[in-house]
Amino acid sequence: LFRSPTLKIMQFVLLVIAVCVIAVANAAEWTLDTSTTDGILVGVGMGDATSAIAGSCSSNSGAEPQWWDGSSWTKQSMQAGIILDAATTPGNKASIATTMGGIQVTTDKGASFTHVAGVLGLSQSAKTFDTDSFGVAGQFTSFPGGAFGGVITSTDGAGADWTVSHIEGATAVRYGDYPSASTWYVTEGTWNDNSTSVASTSAYPNLSADMPMSSRLSIGKQGKIHANKGSLTDVSGWFGKIWKTSDAGSTWSNVFSSTDSDYYYFNDISCGSPTTCVAVAEGQTSETGGNEVFAMASQDGGSTWTKTWSSSNAQSLMGVQMISATEGWIAPLSSGRGLATDFYYTTDGGQTWSLQQTLQNCLVMSMDYSDGVGAAACLGSGGNSGAVAMYQ
Repeated sequence: LFRSPTLKIMQFVLLVIAVCVIAVANAAEWTLDTSTTDGILVGVGMGDATSAIAGSCSSNSGAEPQWWDGSSWTKQSMQAGIILDAATTPGNKASIATTMGGIQVTTDKGASFTHVAGVLGLSQSAKTFDTDSFGVAGQFTSFPGGAFGGVITSTDGAGADWTVSHIEGATAVRYGDYPSASTWYVTEGTWNDNSTSVASTSAYPNLSADMPMSSRLSIGKQGKIHANKGSLTDVSGWFGKIWKTSDAGSTWSNVFSSTDSDYYYFNDISCGSPTTCVAVAEGQTSETGGNEVFAMASQDGGSTWTKTWSSSNAQSLMGVQMISATEGWIAPLSSGRGLATDFYYTTDGGQTWSLQQTLQNCLVMSMDYSDGVGAAACLGSGGNSGAVAMYQ
């Protein structure tokens, strides 16, 4: 039987419509929202498609986090110094900000804040999980309990009650991710500040304090020499580890460790499922230098990790965000094009990556994604400004 001309025309029309739908679906791109511009902005968190928080600070009035309602951002003043990261639940019902003075919680979008008692420390990794729970990774001191590396979690939906989870043997916890209520991953690592490759950019240079966010970025005064933060058994001063718990922090296992001949540390980690994760790292190729940043992926729950993307040209790689078990982003700072971030995308769980877009005047510090909408915290040129880049 021969198909009629009418049927062929209908099939052609349907094909055109399908192509147009795909084109529209892929039309989203990362764009700086200049309305969020502030003195510095290094943390951002999505609650859902119409709620988010940005941890911004003014050079004049200090911390002033911003809340997004799906169409616009609103700032609030906060007595807490510099915000290092922030997270919020759907509808901005509860939000947290990690600061140099500890964790602050609000349930009224910044009209009032409550300090989390009993624990002090620095964290540049605040995230939500299991819809309305919070996880904060870093190095802390609890009372009682003393100093520890690990995570602090709140599962009551309001950030009122917090539980401490120590990671035995962890001395330099950096970032965490929580793909389920019980399965969590944490990165650890540090660098040798005396290395020839360490030439930190300083953001917010008028700040009297000094907070190293990575080997290549410091908040506050630049050029201050820090002690070698390598472990006592790591003579190079560089190391990177990944930890995992499957019982909500009751016990932890070290699922990856760098070797004595490695010169890198980990930044953020993001998991699209309890078994699929991508961690990003930066460092150098040898003791005497040679820049390298890379992404490392696992698709078997952390049993094996494979370097799936690397560059000797990119200057830094702080941000990664998986949006499912297969799709996700990494955002390295490109080289030779001023301050510009290259957004790479994966559709196979981080096994391969393709360049999708380059965004000028943006060094991505952190990323988050929810219900088809993405947000990235960008530092601007000179380190004296920051803004949110949105993907929608």
